[in-house]
Amino acid sequence: MSISLRSRLLGVSALTICFASAHPASAQQVAPEEEAPASQAAPEQETASGEGNVVVTASRVKRDGFESPTPETVMAAETLETQANRNISQSLYELPSIAPMTSGNGGATSVGAQYVALRNLGAARTLVLINGRRVSQTNPLGGTDINVVPAALVQSVNVVTGGASATYGSDAVAGMVNLQLNTTLEGLKGDAQYGITEYGDSEEYSASLAWGTKFAEGRGHLVLAGEYTDNQGMETCEKRDWCQDNWALVLNPNYAPGNGEYRQIISPNARLASGTFGGLITTGPLKGTYFLPGGISAPFEYGTNVGTTHMIGGTDDGWTGKQREGVAPLNRHSLYGTVTYDLTDNVTFFAEASYTRTHSWYDSGQHNDLGSRGLLITRENAFLPADIAARMDAEHISSFRLGRLEPELGLDGPDSRNTNHRYVAGARGVLGDWQWESYLSYSKNRYYAQVIENRLQEQWRLAVDSILDPVTGDPICRSTLTDPGNGCVPANVFGAGAISPDVKSYVSGDSWQDAVSEQKVFALNINGEPFSLWAGPVSVATGIEYREDNLEGDSDYNSQIMNWRQVNAQPISGGYNVKEAYVEALVPLAVGLPFADNLEVNGAARYAEYSTSGGVTTWKVGLNYSPIRDIRVRLTQSRDIRAPNNNELFSSLRQNIPTLNDPFTNTTVSIPTFTGGNPLLKPEEADTFTVGVVLSPSFIPGLRASVDYFSIDLDGAITTLGAQGTIDACYNGQAPACAGIVRDPTTNGIATVYSQYFNLQELRTSGYDFELSYRTPVDRLVSSWSGDLQFRMLATYVKEFSQKDGNIVLDRAGQVVGGGVPHWRGTVNLSYDSGPVRVALTGLYVDGGVWDKTYGQYDITDNNISGRAYLNVSGRYRVLGSGDENSVDLFFKIDNLFDNDPPLTPISAFNPTPTSSPYYDKLGRRFAAGVRFRL
Repeated sequence: MSISLRSRLLGVSALTICFASAHPASAQQVAPEEEAPASQAAPEQETASGEGNVVVTASRVKRDGFESPTPETVMAAETLETQANRNISQSLYELPSIAPMTSGNGGATSVGAQYVALRNLGAARTLVLINGRRVSQTNPLGGTDINVVPAALVQSVNVVTGGASATYGSDAVAGMVNLQLNTTLEGLKGDAQYGITEYGDSEEYSASLAWGTKFAEGRGHLVLAGEYTDNQGMETCEKRDWCQDNWALVLNPNYAPGNGEYRQIISPNARLASGTFGGLITTGPLKGTYFLPGGISAPFEYGTNVGTTHMIGGTDDGWTGKQREGVAPLNRHSLYGTVTYDLTDNVTFFAEASYTRTHSWYDSGQHNDLGSRGLLITRENAFLPADIAARMDAEHISSFRLGRLEPELGLDGPDSRNTNHRYVAGARGVLGDWQWESYLSYSKNRYYAQVIENRLQEQWRLAVDSILDPVTGDPICRSTLTDPGNGCVPANVFGAGAISPDVKSYVSGDSWQDAVSEQKVFALNINGEPFSLWAGPVSVATGIEYREDNLEGDSDYNSQIMNWRQVNAQPISGGYNVKEAYVEALVPLAVGLPFADNLEVNGAARYAEYSTSGGVTTWKVGLNYSPIRDIRVRLTQSRDIRAPNNNELFSSLRQNIPTLNDPFTNTTVSIPTFTGGNPLLKPEEADTFTVGVVLSPSFIPGLRASVDYFSIDLDGAITTLGAQGTIDACYNGQAPACAGIVRDPTTNGIATVYSQYFNLQELRTSGYDFELSYRTPVDRLVSSWSGDLQFRMLATYVKEFSQKDGNIVLDRAGQVVGGGVPHWRGTVNLSYDSGPVRVALTGLYVDGGVWDKTYGQYDITDNNISGRAYLNVSGRYRVLGSGDENSVDLFFKIDNLFDNDPPLTPISAFNPTPTSSPYYDKLGRRFAAGVRFRL
């Protein structure tokens, strides 16, 4: 028996045990109150008259009563309104199958962007659709920022948590998210909302307005909408209790294998040991001398466990994590319009256009030159204090290294603006027993990003290397002697505040990157029931698609010569096209028989021809089996693919300077790293298997439960490993990774890391999804009460989340820092609705785990991280009207009601953010209130 088959049989066995030993629950399935009508199975619900909305499910075939064998979650309008989130990603992140993917805590690019990553497999492996149609990438690195979605009109979200490439195309390896907009709105609706945290930050103002009407005697329909959101973000975490004690991950210099010391120490009262605001001599006989304002020298008091970056205790004259840890502000406004018109009784024209602009920024940190890689100060330095010059002469040394922070040069920080245009036009109709739709779409996204107050490295080196003019005796740059016209301004680096504004003007500036992504799509989809078998009609969907994706990007001159301290974005130019054809069928095999109330097979196949990598075939086979009406068993097996995007194919080498750990020497280094594209990449291939049981007991109306086992095996995953990953892979014995590491021949320290994209990894994830939902009138429980009670529980258990690089397999399930995933995540919703009042409670649970699954007993002082539970409360009171029309509602919400702090998971960078795991809330208790109306 093969390992693959054995693991799947074990999965089925475990699933059966779950049902035998626990209350049944369901994986990402439609809750009763959100359950679509039988006709929802069709991907196209709009009739020729223009009524209804496009509804996308895990299948394109149409059959009354058909439910796809692929697990699916639906978040309905009622749920979205109750959560009152101004960005759909905030609602999606509450689903346990979706990993938080927010960029903006000091990231160099794409600050403030919010992505969807099903199964924690990355945003690029989750296909995002709006009204069932693709959206272009919104960042030159790839991925679709959910900020571009007009949230005011989102009426439901469909999340397919299984492979969907055969049905919807490339990128749906982990699944698909469709954001369904209300394109049939009639009348006027709007809302205004204000929110703020208990600590007075992350202040948010938002408003939206939408209007829809029929025209031409009902043959046409027009919807227009606009919205505005301004969130001020959390500048720092200094107001939070958990942020007060200067926590850091300190590398222990006393560690040696077998000596009983810990290699890494999680500690409060961490101080910077490798530099100060006025400069700290870090090498040679003068090591331990630092400079006060005015260039006055003083002995630096080292604390304990003095590492290459931090120490515990000692002189406090440096940057700390609490001055940095925050959430990026976000300003967003969008416009949307759609029109449908019945050309005939059987043909409808439709068009839509949207415009979204987002702006986000963040101060990411101080310019610095720390430790052994600090500033090189020679004896000839023009600003060298006299006492230091004398000591150098006495010690017969000609130079030393100075570790220094440079607040005088400002806080460098990313500032990004994203502008997205999207246009769709097409027609749909009925031809005999067949329904069809054809459309053209064009998307254009401009991503413009700057790093404000970046530092020019060559100019900074020249400015620091100062001497006294042999003629005038004034300070000058050494380079001025040989190049008098270079404009160099000498920098005094001794003492806080010593660097002059003229030096800042000479060495500082704004780097920029300007990238335009364009996507053109033509698609034709047809579905119908061409013939019948003994158990009913065979349903078929088929179609073709042609898509072009292009990316053109430029950057400033200094970025192109890699002269900035941060980012150094490179020009990019490339594109590809793909021709696709697919067919899907639903074949009924039995209906209404003893022990076979329903049995049907669902299959799909798609062939795609990429201009860059050639042809590839994807497929899916699914089974629905209901021995009785109350029980349904569902099973799918699929082959899914993700083709490399333009960045992975065509990007030039680009530079960053992160802080990295070198496990060979147990030191931290801040060094240049370079990543770039590879035009020889091939599509990733994934084998996805799901099996589950759905219960809808007729003797308990309103109850639905399910449990599903999932397994995804991804081969040839496109990855760069990243700079730290490349170092770790080399340390773990992977020789190919070592080739990308360049070391200083003198010190043996890492000087540079190169990491290109390759089809390097094998990824595997498996686990279980659960759901339990129940809705009932309250008078069923207590006859004198009124209203409706609704309960829904979603949970995901990740059994395995492993990656294989060469012969090394790392399973990071249960690791909540550094690219892992918690074993358990869950959401519980309980709501009560009676007349004008609606109250809802939402409980969120994120399991704890470990820092790193590879750590041994002495790799870290405490490898365990505790889990967190959060409670959100929301409510609505209808002050005018009694139905959905002509109504005015007041609403409120309190998120993280008990103000639970995140677990402390600091990092070892020079500015050690106290929380590095994305799974836990760090904003704390926050409030929002507003008004919503419908006229």
